[in-house]
Amino acid sequence: MYVCNAHCPYCPYTAHAGVRESFKDAHFMPDPIFNRIADEAGPHKSVLRFTGGGEPFLHPDIAKHAAYAAERGCKVSIITNGSQDVSSVIDVADMIEFSVDAGTEADYRKARPGLNWETLNRNVQDAISKRHRTHIIVSIIKQRGIDLDEARRHWSFVDAVQMRKFLSFGTEQDNSADHTPYLPNAEKVPCPWLFDRVLINSRGHYTLCNIDIGFRFGFSSIMDRSIADVWRGREFENARLKHLTGKADELEMCKGCKDLQYRSWKFSYFKLRDYASRHSPA
Repeated sequence: MYVCNAHCPYCPYTAHAGVRESFKDAHFMPDPIFNRIADEAGPHKSVLRFTGGGEPFLHPDIAKHAAYAAERGCKVSIITNGSQDVSSVIDVADMIEFSVDAGTEADYRKARPGLNWETLNRNVQDAISKRHRTHIIVSIIKQRGIDLDEARRHWSFVDAVQMRKFLSFGTEQDNSADHTPYLPNAEKVPCPWLFDRVLINSRGHYTLCNIDIGFRFGFSSIMDRSIADVWRGREFENARLKHLTGKADELEMCKGCKDLQYRSWKFSYFKLRDYASRHSPA
């Protein structure tokens, strides 16, 4: 979905002028597209992540969609800015990730203008108190001007604190407080994202890469081609082969990517979930 109630200064959907405007006819994913995704993903016990160009809990049908996906067999994962009550999905979500980016009210005002620190803390605590099996984690982007040690300490009561690298998403932005690469560019290590996820926007179109937030390289539609067909199809296979043979720069989508170095083969959603499971009383 492409509606948000925050004004984060380094949000790629703001930096890429016109992305949200270009989706004004499709701010919210409709039932037919969502249900098709859940129907295809469920039998494989796939993780279905609610995320994208806005705040998922502003979607009027999020509770209905989450319940449907869980019934079909999906592991429902939702990324939220914490501005809304999440109790409508607490019984069906496998994991809820709160993007907090700060550990003090002063830092939060800098990182997440438009949102309220007390509301965030209340909603996280409420989720912890109401959950039965749902894993509750927070994520913090390593940005300059934020006390990262205090942020980690403040949120230590959740199941896991994920410290994320700052990604430019194809813009000239760089507010990173940690430029240490996971994948040295010189080694031409393949991008993990091509091997563990596929993105589908609110119109049902596919793209190969999380960085392609405007779906500039979007193709096909889930209403015409199944996820399985696309996952094993020519687009993914060609991109994977280029990466595996050190020729990623031959792909227009990947040429000169500044964010590849901040991806890891050693850390993933699944390992994060496993860690949260070991540290969760749920």
